[in-house]
Amino acid sequence: MDYTIIGSQVNIASRLESNARPGQILISHETWSLVKDRIGCLKDDLIQVKGISHPIQTWQVNDFLENVQKGTPLITAGQMMEEIRSIDMTASVKDACLLLDDREPDAYLAVVTDRIPGGLIKKSLMQDKFRDDQSVSAVMIDSILAADRERPVREILDRLSEREEERMCDPVIVTEAGRICGMIPVHRLIRFMLDRNRALPEGGSAG
Repeated sequence: MDYTIIGSQVNIASRLESNARPGQILISHETWSLVKDRIGCLKDDLIQVKGISHPIQTWQVNDFLENVQKGTPLITAGQMMEEIRSIDMTASVKDACLLLDDREPDAYLAVVTDRIPGGLIKKSLMQDKFRDDQSVSAVMIDSILAADRERPVREILDRLSEREEERMCDPVIVTEAGRICGMIPVHRLIRFMLDRNRALPEGGSAG
């Protein structure tokens, strides 16, 4: 027992590890409160942990505050991406409707050819006027924003600001070697931008 770690902290550590995306470091709120004066962190999701009645607030580790305040591009697209369902360009509207059936109205599908993204389909835009036998290419949004998983999020935000207004809420497609590997919802990018700006000293640059 002298060399065994037991208790609720083990469960918390395990859940933090399983919830962290590739290349990401998550810490609990308690840890964040101890390091927040030295480490810049991005507020992340609440998680449930076995044996603990209340949800645990998580924080994504960014870097030392002195580096964050210099505007160093530290967070990459791969660290913020989430899963997205995809469908082949040759599939039918009926196939897309089946994939989106259990999703929320604002859910998206990526339209791909050999895993290379070519467009997006949004569930709320799938209207009855489209025939089931139509190709998804006839109803997809072909004006998409894609970024390599190693691209700094700061640069993605710059590109996002250049989008047409009606496309502002569409997710950013994340790729690796040109092939789709996930997406970043716009609400996560906005939250990142707001948290980053709050971390800067008064009069500092948002970088």
